Amino acid sequence: MARQEPRRLEALPFSQVRVDIVIPVYNEEMALPKSIATLSEYLSTYFPYDWRVIIANNASTDNTLEIAKGLSEENPRVQVLH
Repeated sequence: MARQEPRRLEALPFSQVRVDIVIPVYNEEMALPKSIATLSEYLSTYFPYDWRVIIANNASTDNTLEIAKGLSEENPRVQVLH
């Protein structure tokens, strides 16, 4: 008898898997709010795993860091790395 591959439902529950999406940014103050909102909405709707978005600020000289911090305060799944 051939060995059957385990079905997804027999594997560890997908809720135990966390996926971190790291977005490196540099001077993205204009694009960041819409981009993070779009990504978060997509992940909430279609992505079956626990997730978080990490905005990795790369020494921006504009207001990117402040905007990223504001986004993380609005959404607990968004974090900032500076």
